[in-house]
Amino acid sequence: NSRLLFRGSQIISSATLYTVQACIGNDLQLRIGIIGAVATSKQHRGHGYSTYLLNEIEQNAQALGIDALVLWSDRAAFYQDHGFLRAGSQLIYSLAELQAPRVFPKGNPVCGWKSSQVKPLYESHSHRIARTDSYWKALLKIQSCSFLQWESDQGETTAYIAFDRGKDLCNIVHEWGGDTNALHSLLWLTLQSRTNLMWLTHPKLDDPIQTILPNLKPIHSSALAFFKPLHTIDPVIFENVWFWGLDSL
Repeated sequence: NSRLLFRGSQIISSATLYTVQACIGNDLQLRIGIIGAVATSKQHRGHGYSTYLLNEIEQNAQALGIDALVLWSDRAAFYQDHGFLRAGSQLIYSLAELQAPRVFPKGNPVCGWKSSQVKPLYESHSHRIARTDSYWKALLKIQSCSFLQWESDQGETTAYIAFDRGKDLCNIVHEWGGDTNALHSLLWLTLQSRTNLMWLTHPKLDDPIQTILPNLKPIHSSALAFFKPLHTIDPVIFENVWFWGLDSL
């Protein structure tokens, strides 16, 4: 769902809206509108075009019954003036000190994901973005992203990771799930060729990295995103949970 402003045949400003379903535990589901591509050409800035398009996007989102808007930006003051709040937390850890597992699980690392087997591991996360079959197919077509899984001798996927999703997540493991020992093995083997690999997580998340590297300290922390509730939603919801899949869109 895109909004474009033209001068003649030239696009001078843009904003897009993409709708996803967020699962928060077993009892709550929210429709979240993800805003992106908010931009105005340099020579046309200062005329309120982005503000105009943001207002249009918000009106459209309300008409669609969207519960909250989310976006990523370094223009904090601009979006806070438009009612967006910094919410959620994310931590980044260096994996440079990771040691080899004491025992490797039976099986092998495999490049790529078998989505039919990764899907139930992903859906075991209680807070996540719902993914349709077409969504999974589109995700696996992202060429910049690296997908790995651990496959047992019986052909079962027991753990998975993904990293390199775009410039902001280069060398950062931003998706993971499954058996802790299999995850440890995937990470250690990946580190043999990617020595600067890092790990992305939420401070309140039950995270296997704390078992794999118990004394690990984060090298960076930041807000997860900017959120704007469109209905009566407690902002604490966005502060206390990690939306699996949000960083993989």
